[in-house]
Amino acid sequence: MIKYEKGFIETVEQSPALLYADTDSLYICVQDETVNKKDKNQWPTIIDKATRIADEINEEIDNQMKNVLGPRAGLDPEFQSLFFKTELVALRMMQFNVKKTYAILYFYDEGKTLEHPAIKKTGGQIKKSSTPRLSKKIFEEIYETMMRKDIESVNELKKIIYKDLYEKYLKIFKTSFDNWNFREIGLPYKYGFGKNMVKWVWGAMFYNTFFKDELRPGASMYSLYIKYNRNKLKKLLSGMNGGLYKLNLQHVHPKWDMLSVPVETGEEFYSIYKNKIDWLKKEIDLELAWDHNKDNIVDKKFLQFKTFFE
Repeated sequence: MIKYEKGFIETVEQSPALLYADTDSLYICVQDETVNKKDKNQWPTIIDKATRIADEINEEIDNQMKNVLGPRAGLDPEFQSLFFKTELVALRMMQFNVKKTYAILYFYDEGKTLEHPAIKKTGGQIKKSSTPRLSKKIFEEIYETMMRKDIESVNELKKIIYKDLYEKYLKIFKTSFDNWNFREIGLPYKYGFGKNMVKWVWGAMFYNTFFKDELRPGASMYSLYIKYNRNKLKKLLSGMNGGLYKLNLQHVHPKWDMLSVPVETGEEFYSIYKNKIDWLKKEIDLELAWDHNKDNIVDKKFLQFKTFFE
C-alpha cells in the first residue's frame, strides 16, 4: 500500500505475504488452511487463487498508472501499461538474501500444470563457473533436500543437511583430496597475467616450474591450496633458472599458497606426476592444505544455509 502526503510518496507498506520483489517480478506466499497443497486435486483451486491475486495486483497497478503516474509524468495509460501474470505456482520456496537466488518446488509453469512437482534453481554459486564441481553437487543436493515434500520437521531437515549430507560430502572430499583430484575439488580459474599477482597465477607458475612448462595466460586451470617449507623452496629455486611463466626467488611469499594444473590433467594429475610430487614432498615438504581446502570447498557451502534455521 502506497500512502501519499502533500503530493509525495511518504511511506510504502509491504505486505508480510510479499517474499521478494524486483523490477519485473513478485513472489507472494499465500497461507490458506482450507487447501491441502499436497492433494493434486486441489491444485486447480490454488492456481485459481494465484490468478485472482495477480488480477488484483494488476487492477491496483492500473489505478496507479491512471490516477498518479500518468498525470504526474504525462503518460497515456492507453499506450503505457504494466501487467503481472501468474508465471509459477509453487509448494515451497527457499530464498537467499541475494537478488534472484532461490529454489522453488513448483507445479504450475506458464499456464501448464505439471504431472509432478519440479525444482527450479537459480542464482548463487550453483551457477558460477568458478564454483568447484563438488561444491556445486553440495548445493544441488541441499536445494533438493530443502524442497522435499516429505520433510515437515525443521529439526529433521537440519539433521539431514548438517549431519547426513555433511558427512557424505566430507567423505567424498577426503577421497578426492587424498587422490589429488583437482577436477572434482579444484577451484576453476583462468590464467590471467597482469600487474598484480594472484594466487592461482602463482600456482600456475609453480606448476610450470616443477611439472611441465605449458600454462600460459588464458589457460583454464584447477587450483588447490598447498603447504610447503618456504626456506626449502627458496633454496631449491636458487639453483634453478626462472622464466616469465616460472617461479623465481622473489615469488616466495607467505600469501602465495596454491598449485594450479591444466584442466586436461585435473583428474589424472597425481597418477601422471606421482614421482615428481613425491620428490617435492621430500624437497620442500609439499602437501595439499586440508583445512584451507575443506573450508572453501565444503564447510563454507554448508554454512550458507544456516540462516534458514536461525
